Amino acid sequence: AEPLPDPTPIVDVREVDANGVYVHLDSVFTVMGIITVTDQYSRPMYMQDTTAGIAIYDFGLPADTFNLGDEVRITGTLDVYNGLAELVDISEAAWQNSGNVVDPAVLTLDSLQNGTFAEMYEGMLVRIENVWLADPSQWTGTGSGDNVDVTDGVDTFVVRIDRDTDIFGTQAPMGILNITGAMGQYDYSSPYFDGFQLMP
Repeated sequence: AEPLPDPTPIVDVREVDANGVYVHLDSVFTVMGIITVTDQYSRPMYMQDTTAGIAIYDFGLPADTFNLGDEVRITGTLDVYNGLAELVDISEAAWQNSGNVVDPAVLTLDSLQNGTFAEMYEGMLVRIENVWLADPSQWTGTGSGDNVDVTDGVDTFVVRIDRDTDIFGTQAPMGILNITGAMGQYDYSSPYFDGFQLMP
């Protein structure tokens, strides 16, 4: 058998140009990392290594194939969906081991105002602390999900409550919140440094 190719650090897969466009689009990569999201949003899955994170989107690979904390080796083609980097057309999805813990990166709302900075954390587990809902009426529990603004009293950031999560349809949380989720993006125009959203 041919030796397997060495995995590429995800940060290298995600290289962008000055407009936030992925320079390696349509290239095939093998990556190795830990699963941080399975079917919590139905799809995509998310995984990350020590350098970066990425979404995995392939209807042929059910989102519950792996468990949270599984280290996996994935080969697929780099694609983009509204600014979100995804590996698609998965040709290899090999379980390595399980029980890994991924500590979220704790980021400030101030730092997340910078789209170039936020892009570095897209696809990774992120935690924001000591925030609250800027407008609880945005928490509707209807449609495909809610985009709610959270604030620390100075800056705001969008939190996406996906309808497939257990959080959707619950009462709007009051008081001071710490929120952990995957960093997503929904930006349909260049430059791709807007539309970041934390998805708990």
